[in-house]
Amino acid sequence: MSSATGTAGVEIFVTCNGSDQLNGYNLKITWDPAVMNVTAVTDYAGLGQFYNPPVPVTNGIVYVQDFSGSKSVTGNQTLLSLTCNALVHDGTSTAIAIDGAYANHEVDEKVGGDVTGQYSLVPGTFTTTDYTSPAITISSPADGATVAQSVTVVADITDVGGVNVTSIAVSVGGEQADTLNTVAIAGGYRVTATKSGVAIGTNVPVAVSASDLTGNIGTRIHYVTVAQSGVTITAPADGNYTNQAQPPITAAFVQVNQASVKMFLNNVDVTTDCTVSGGATDGAIALNYASYGVLADNTYVVVVNGTSSLDASQQSATVTFTKDTTAPVVTITGIQDSDGDGFVEANENLIISYTVTDANFKQAWVETVTNTTNPGMLFLNTAPGNRNLTVSAVDLAGNQGQSAQFHLYNNYLAYYNDASLGTFAGIDLSKTAIFNYFDVARAITLTGPNTAMTFPTFGTFTKTIVPGSNATLDNRKNDPITAGELPAAIKIYATPTGSLDFTIQVPDVDNATIMIGKANSTLLDQMIRNPSSTSPSAGTLQELLSQDKIVLYGKGGGQYGYGIISVANDGSITILKQEGTISASSNLMSAIRSNYLNLDAGFNSATATGITTPLQISDLGAGEYVVLAVCVDQDRFSIITMETFQVAASGQNINPSASSYTIGSPVVVTAGSTGQNIAALLINRDATYTGAMALNLTTLGTGSLEDVRLYANGNTTVEKLISNIYITPGYGKYGTATNSSTVQVATSGLVAGNYYLYMFTENNGNMTLYNQASISLVPVTPPTPTPTPYTPSGGGGGGGGSSRSVVTYEGSGVVSTSSSGIVTKTIAVVASDESAKLTLQSGVRALDADGNPISSITIERASDAPAAPAGALFSVSGYVYECGPAGATFNPGMTLTATLSEEDWNAMIASGQVPTFKWYNAETDAWEDVPTTVNAATRTVTATVTHFSMFAVVYTTGVLPTATPTEVVTATPTEVTPTTPAQPTEELPFMMIIIAIVAIIVVAGAAFFYMKKDN
Repeated sequence: MSSATGTAGVEIFVTCNGSDQLNGYNLKITWDPAVMNVTAVTDYAGLGQFYNPPVPVTNGIVYVQDFSGSKSVTGNQTLLSLTCNALVHDGTSTAIAIDGAYANHEVDEKVGGDVTGQYSLVPGTFTTTDYTSPAITISSPADGATVAQSVTVVADITDVGGVNVTSIAVSVGGEQADTLNTVAIAGGYRVTATKSGVAIGTNVPVAVSASDLTGNIGTRIHYVTVAQSGVTITAPADGNYTNQAQPPITAAFVQVNQASVKMFLNNVDVTTDCTVSGGATDGAIALNYASYGVLADNTYVVVVNGTSSLDASQQSATVTFTKDTTAPVVTITGIQDSDGDGFVEANENLIISYTVTDANFKQAWVETVTNTTNPGMLFLNTAPGNRNLTVSAVDLAGNQGQSAQFHLYNNYLAYYNDASLGTFAGIDLSKTAIFNYFDVARAITLTGPNTAMTFPTFGTFTKTIVPGSNATLDNRKNDPITAGELPAAIKIYATPTGSLDFTIQVPDVDNATIMIGKANSTLLDQMIRNPSSTSPSAGTLQELLSQDKIVLYGKGGGQYGYGIISVANDGSITILKQEGTISASSNLMSAIRSNYLNLDAGFNSATATGITTPLQISDLGAGEYVVLAVCVDQDRFSIITMETFQVAASGQNINPSASSYTIGSPVVVTAGSTGQNIAALLINRDATYTGAMALNLTTLGTGSLEDVRLYANGNTTVEKLISNIYITPGYGKYGTATNSSTVQVATSGLVAGNYYLYMFTENNGNMTLYNQASISLVPVTPPTPTPTPYTPSGGGGGGGGSSRSVVTYEGSGVVSTSSSGIVTKTIAVVASDESAKLTLQSGVRALDADGNPISSITIERASDAPAAPAGALFSVSGYVYECGPAGATFNPGMTLTATLSEEDWNAMIASGQVPTFKWYNAETDAWEDVPTTVNAATRTVTATVTHFSMFAVVYTTGVLPTATPTEVVTATPTEVTPTTPAQPTEELPFMMIIIAIVAIIVVAGAAFFYMKKDN
């Protein structure tokens, strides 16, 4: 028999396999009549005597037979088929079998006759198509029942074709059951599920669903009423920590027999210490502290139970909580700052290590940074502004503790701990802090001054600071001073008239007071008149500023103002004049604290509400002034930024005699009145100055500024300008005079170009006149000698001829002069190797080292010469010459010409260099510049020299000029009596040294102590 699945008209075939001339059969075929019936029996063998039974067959039995005397089938043949129709549609199967016990059962073959016993009977199967969902019966809860909020569902799920166990789902009130367990039963599964916390309500659906193996889904729903039955602990929450002295411990019960309700704390029955309220089945129970007494700090397990009035089940609830009323103890074990000065500051990264003593630690924090580990570290990127901070901690019960307070300073560059700093107007200066000046060098902009000291162009400066034991500096101490950081000028009032307004903005500083102070004239006068004497004992603010007159800006009641005050030694203040509103104070310290302004937001004195009349310069008078932004930062008096300005007494009636000078001729400055000191300073304005500076703060005083070097256009060769200020040779000079209305600045040795000329007079420590001019220096054009034939035969010779003739010597030449040293005949002296020549023109004053007229000059090629210093931008060539006599001077100068060999010239050009002359200064062990011209066509290098020394052609990076030198006719010499310029001294008045250079020496404490610098 074959097998098949279907609904209607499905054929099941009867076949014989391995037949040998089968020619007859008589069969009884059976099946389950509840599953299917037969609506057709079809003959396929065609033996000729087929019995076709009546249809439909509904009793589950059909008899079929067929015989033939002449026909037969052999092999595997289909005898007949039954057309089956399903009576059910749930996947039920029935066997379709040939009944071998049928009395008339027979199979015949032509040759063998009855061969029934030789055939095996194989049944088939008819399976109905499954369209029927699983059968689901919910045994609990009953439909319409009232149940507690914890609902248990029991249901049987069966299906003829089998149940897909993974599809079983149970929900209560539309929410899936919390737990679900299945057990196999006949034809399916029994499922038990629970759902807790079901919302109270009526017609709450309890749904069970599942699918059979063919995907038919069945669902059964009961509707129940959910009532609150059970115990709920309402306080405290499970796992809670509390710091309450008497934390509420309460529970509610619903549909629970009140008489059965009990409370336990850590397994101790405390029901007798509880208050029970409500009705017979609904109510509450609470611990009564009046009966129970003190609840000690501890961890507690609370159990409340009772018997359900709905189903007599045991209802119970359990929570655990901890009572903790002890605050955490926070200890800071270390703070690591990011800039290396050991001070905790704003605007830097801090690593704060801490430990917290608390068994229930939760979290530690500082500002907005938190950490949940203990011990631990807080990585704080501090926001701007000085303030006090603590590390706080909280435990799980809400108890909070704090560490000892620590102070967050502004981000200062330097800290001083030095008792020698003394006091100023009642303010202790032994602990002082200085902001990084170069961050805020341009923070203050003054409006009102009618002139200025304009600085030349500054590039980048390197700085090196030795802090000393009394000073601590952070890792910015040796940062370079980049171009653009320095002020471009010092503002000056030419007369003590006009008004002063200013703007100031310092990022990240929200608490600072602005003061304007006058420099202490006693200190200035000492420095100007006797700079070599012992300096003041301490570089304090008291020595920097006069207490007699200080301008203090501030605010009060939302209005701004300023007061001109005098301050006594004890700090008490007297208001001399007031504009607008400032906060009243009895002493300078409290005045500073109570008049803080927010410099991060900025302050503009011209627009500040309450100030209608700006500060009048006539209220200040002539002198040197400084605008300071200061604050009292915890234990330290701190200087944030500063800007200097000058008030001259009498105007600008001081001027140079010309706008252009020939190099060698002094620049003459004349003032409209005599000054105790008159000074003038020349600085080349064409150059860009980089440089280096060194400060040693081991001892605060005149030696703190060890060295300042100004490199013109990158040339690191320097000579002393004044004191310990050095400059590239040829780029700056100064002159001073006392009790005079004129002063001269020598120009010999300076390079040609444009210069700033700063001029002023000073009386009694105050500047009386000031002016600035731009002048030019032009090179001397030496007379061109008349060439004469020259035969290098050695020896001297020469003489005779007119003043326009040139007598040429080798090695040494005779000089003819007047009694005053004026050369009467032009001569030339050629070095013995013919590589260089000296030309001394008639009309030049030529004196020996003792000031007497010279009688001869010499030139020899040197066999050895000092090398260029390490890092120099030049190299010394082999063209080095010794000229004599040593110490000889020439006014306005003579020429030294070297002719390079073609080989040397080409090698130099190939290396991208150009030649120039330098002279060797044995006193400073340095090569110094000499004004030089180069003629590429003749390969000559010509210098104008004003004295004799060792001279060398040096190679430096540059570009050769393309212009061809112009032939100049030699002028007829005349006897000249030169004016001897005043010898420069190192008593350059205070303002010119400090104010002109202050922008590049205000580092670390220099802003605070610069007035102690040795002039």
